[in-house]
Amino acid sequence: MIEITTSDTDTEYLRSIMKETFDSIMYYRHPVTGIFSGNPQNDKEMSKCDHIGIVFGCVAVGGKLGLISDEEARRELGKALDWLEKIPTASGFPAEPIRASDTTIGSTSWVAVADMGWYPCGLIVAAEAYPEFKGRIMKLIDAMDWTKMYNAEKGYLKGVYAVQNGILKAEGLDLILASDQRLAIFISIASGKVPPAVWDKMPRNYLERYGEKYMKPGEGLGYGEQPWDMGYYIDERGSEVGKSNADLAWVQMYYALDMWYPVWGWSNCLTLERYMGFGDPDTSWSSVNPHAIAPAIVFYPNQVVKAFRKMEELGVREPVRPDGITPKRFGFRASYDVDKKKSPEAVLAGLDQPMIFMSLANYLNDGIVWRLFRQNEMVERGIKSIREYATPNNKYYRIYKERDAKGPSIEHDPEKPASKTILVDDFAKEGRANSLGGGRETKLATVNFADGAATIEFMGGGKNKGRFTEQLQGIDLTHYRLIKLKIKGRAPGHAELSVRISGEGGYRPIPVTTEWNELLIPLRSMLGGRTGYNYAKENPDFLWTGMWHDRSDAQELTIEQMDIPAIEIKEISFIAATREEIDSAATALVSTKPTFIEADGTFDRMESAAGWFTMSSGHTSKVSVGTQPGSRDKGIVFNFQFTEKRENWGLMGRRVSLEFPDKTDFVFKMKATGGPANLEVKFMDSSGATYRTTLEKKIVNSDWQEVRIPIDSIPYAWGGIAKPRVTDAVEFHFAVTSGSAVQGTVVFDDLKIVRSASE
Repeated sequence: MIEITTSDTDTEYLRSIMKETFDSIMYYRHPVTGIFSGNPQNDKEMSKCDHIGIVFGCVAVGGKLGLISDEEARRELGKALDWLEKIPTASGFPAEPIRASDTTIGSTSWVAVADMGWYPCGLIVAAEAYPEFKGRIMKLIDAMDWTKMYNAEKGYLKGVYAVQNGILKAEGLDLILASDQRLAIFISIASGKVPPAVWDKMPRNYLERYGEKYMKPGEGLGYGEQPWDMGYYIDERGSEVGKSNADLAWVQMYYALDMWYPVWGWSNCLTLERYMGFGDPDTSWSSVNPHAIAPAIVFYPNQVVKAFRKMEELGVREPVRPDGITPKRFGFRASYDVDKKKSPEAVLAGLDQPMIFMSLANYLNDGIVWRLFRQNEMVERGIKSIREYATPNNKYYRIYKERDAKGPSIEHDPEKPASKTILVDDFAKEGRANSLGGGRETKLATVNFADGAATIEFMGGGKNKGRFTEQLQGIDLTHYRLIKLKIKGRAPGHAELSVRISGEGGYRPIPVTTEWNELLIPLRSMLGGRTGYNYAKENPDFLWTGMWHDRSDAQELTIEQMDIPAIEIKEISFIAATREEIDSAATALVSTKPTFIEADGTFDRMESAAGWFTMSSGHTSKVSVGTQPGSRDKGIVFNFQFTEKRENWGLMGRRVSLEFPDKTDFVFKMKATGGPANLEVKFMDSSGATYRTTLEKKIVNSDWQEVRIPIDSIPYAWGGIAKPRVTDAVEFHFAVTSGSAVQGTVVFDDLKIVRSASE
């Protein structure tokens, strides 16, 4: 079934990674229930059904491979199953989220169909590996009533459901085949409760990059992670969806080669700052990760070994210290930031490590997960009812073998274009045309030209930002990877630079000072995210800003207002840079200077929202930041609206570079409306550890007040290396949390680090 084509040395290398990865999985399970939480370092953190299912599968496979004894595997599976049978359910589906340490569910629960696919798949593997549990496990799986999620009129499965008093409410979104939702689609068909026709009705939208065509939303929902997920349980190499995944991995290899990354592998991952879901706003392309590489092992084993060895060379296989003290060899760390040249000091055992483990287990042990899964009678019926699984296309295997042997190659010489520089605009003359002959366009802005520079006066505000656009006339940027511009502002702050190429866009906030600066911005460092998705459409289309894959048709470049009233620009060009110049520019763009602290301890007067980002708990939580009158001059307002009774949160954050001496306090001013809600203050240190304190019911109608929090009193929460106290910070958050449907505003002003009042 699986042909081992790696050398003996490489095969043993893969076995060592598999063993270390399995060790991390066993380490991070809860000692009482044997289940993963979303954050293993925090006992109060909730688990989800994807974590639950995958731990059953991994423990069972580890037992069959001798990584633990059969006796230990049986003991751990039995313990987890005893716990699982006590979880509250709705139509047979376990309610989420649930605490990994007991059977307590969240104040408001839901059923996410994608998670429900992982759940039975992992359980089935355990049932077939250890048949003494099969009766109990299949009883749980048989209770899952997939008809509740089937829209017979459309012939679709729906995606997310609220749970009220044990009853499913409120249909969610249509599912997509090329995602982790495919597990649920398959299981619903295999159960006999949903017709096989659902499989062919699921949307199959396509992208084409580097001459390869693959299904959406592989690029948006998880990128290189979620489209693979069915492939851990079923051999998809001969199927259309499997070929799509193989093409996506191949495209990632090309993209890394084309844009001079040291290694490929993009997907949802834990970055140096936070967990990042691809398709989220501000998706960064600087973080690559091993769990996006591992699933390709059954298609391109030699290319995967090559990427793994490169990751190890970059330090991604260095030990971690989960207790803050003892180093553990747990395989690969969660990711690697190619611009910052650093990995977070953590692994993610809940999903990422099992993805690596199951991928390697299948390759090294003749498809062991596939074989156990297919032993199940229900699974076999499901496979036979789906055409592309029942009759695989064997022609695909030859393609994979040829690719694996030769690897990707870029034919053009990226260092020798016709011209090193394409001048977009030198602002040598007034008028509506730039140096390319394209138009100059303004919206809520005026432009004056003098002395070879353009002065842009922005007149926008709020959502109506001022902007200045250069039309690029469809220029070919195939050999060009840097944007160069000379810029200064009337006041310090940030502007936003965006570029649209081949119908897609990317953007990057750029720093502006009151002195002239020459900025070099790599195209690969542009941020991207989801720009729209029509949920009401029967065959929904994803609109993503994505990888800079085809640079042959550049349409426009825009400078947009963020928090600056006026800027000057002298020159804008595209540059054909060397690998070294790209790496240097990328690193310079993200390099962190110590945060300036004024004499009175102030490190942010909160007069500009530039540099602050927002995140929230889901599409029912809306948050935003802006400026409004503060305690003295301006302040930053955080607006929040939680529309459901559930565990809601929203945050505003910014990057900092702070050090905290002993006996210091964090001081800020605030006033609030609305609520009631809790306020959390969080610092993340350079190891990736988060320290958090919660001010209960702090957000109520209130006038200006000063809040003082001793730094030493902020406890460790999760991630990184746990220390007795936080000593430095690379990121800071204010977060609002509530278990109710509430809304309100909080205005913050004058953030300070000062000596403790007792000193």
